[in-house]
Amino acid sequence: MLRKLYILALFLTFILSDVYDGYVLFTPSLDHSLDESIEHTTFLMDNNENIINSWVHDCKPSSIPYLMSDSSLVYPCKETPFEPLNGDNGPMGGRVVKYTWQGDILWDFNVATSSMQPHHDIEVLDNGNILMLVFEKVSADEARSLGMESINDSLDFIIPCKVIEVVPNGMDEEEIIWEWRFWDHLVQDVDPDKPNYGLISEYPERLDINVRPPTSSYGDWIHTNAIDFNEELDLIVISSRRTGEIYIIDHSTSTLEASSSSGGNYAIGGDFLYRWGKPSNYNSGNGENDFLLNPHGVNWINSSYPGGGNILVYNNRNFNIGSVVYEINLPLDHENQFLLNDDGFYDPKVPIWEYQIQGVFSMTQSGAYRLENGNTFVTVSEAVHMREVGPDSGVVWSYEYTGPNVSIPRAQKLGLDYFYQPLLGDINSDNMVNIQDVIIVVGIVLDQESSGQILSISDLNSDGLVDILDVIVLVNIILS
Repeated sequence: MLRKLYILALFLTFILSDVYDGYVLFTPSLDHSLDESIEHTTFLMDNNENIINSWVHDCKPSSIPYLMSDSSLVYPCKETPFEPLNGDNGPMGGRVVKYTWQGDILWDFNVATSSMQPHHDIEVLDNGNILMLVFEKVSADEARSLGMESINDSLDFIIPCKVIEVVPNGMDEEEIIWEWRFWDHLVQDVDPDKPNYGLISEYPERLDINVRPPTSSYGDWIHTNAIDFNEELDLIVISSRRTGEIYIIDHSTSTLEASSSSGGNYAIGGDFLYRWGKPSNYNSGNGENDFLLNPHGVNWINSSYPGGGNILVYNNRNFNIGSVVYEINLPLDHENQFLLNDDGFYDPKVPIWEYQIQGVFSMTQSGAYRLENGNTFVTVSEAVHMREVGPDSGVVWSYEYTGPNVSIPRAQKLGLDYFYQPLLGDINSDNMVNIQDVIIVVGIVLDQESSGQILSISDLNSDGLVDILDVIVLVNIILS
């Protein structure tokens, strides 16, 4: 009997050895038609499905929350004083709230207006600023004047997308300091007497205004859904469901430069530096090079991880063929410039890695992130399913949320060392939270002689002081 248990233990150790040791962060998008009293909650969960922490919200998630290295949580949600530009269709946003580990609100702002509607994803920059995907209102007459065809006669306006950068300045205080608009980077080949006329294939850095007609119901044209930032290159990548592409733009520009074709680190202003997924959108390549259909979720792989510098894209596709995750390597030269290949479109011609998702499907949201050990963490949104897969595409961990819900937009997995000191109250760095940590904090409260990092991590309630309140927080962490 003991021998059998020993063999079983070895077997379990073997099959679990490839699982990345970390915490999963996710927020179910709840179905309040079942029970209006259900609270919106973000969960932090370990590999054994133990809940490490949770945050309760008074508004529905518009997409994925982000946990900062200081243990604070930034949460985008669906609450607007105006009727959403896209009706109630999809994950409309506008409000962003930042919480402490204990759930106290640090700041709270809402930038939605009657002509501007944030939606889907956000990106938190290292300086604390927030990049947001936004619908903007453009009149149907203006769109026609720029060569857009096939606009439904019932539409008074369409809603292209743009990106804004917001500085949170406290409760209900924010400042928009930068913006980039698709609407400033168009080309059309239907009327030589209208602006931006040219051969579509000669302007891959711009979007064909007739690449797809806006949807008839709300004038939704491009429908971006995910955004990510590369700090090292100062670049933004965004994904578009309706065009079936991802786009990379230069964040180093001013707003004025971003509206033009000059300026910035890459010298072409706000024009596309790179696009991938459907070269037929700019009349290049052949149908074999069109890879993306209804994509959601795009992000850079951390430069220190396997595949560092590459990009992961979640390609939803449709129910008949199922979804797939692609990894693509960017065609950068030695000066970090993106080059077209001889066929007139951007490499790679095929992804360097892909993971075919079997057994579960979602038409909306979803995403994939590379982990430090080389595994990839995948969320299938409408199936409320998460899984971790190895480089050989084998599933090493999976979880399906069973509470009342509509979906889980996307989830992330964070390493144990991502935030463990401020997160767990491990003041003396011994990988435990116990009475020894309490003694240290009490000592700081009594003599206030400590400084530097130990003083910083002892401020557990982030109020700028180390006092009896921090001792209480630490004791509560131990008790819970």
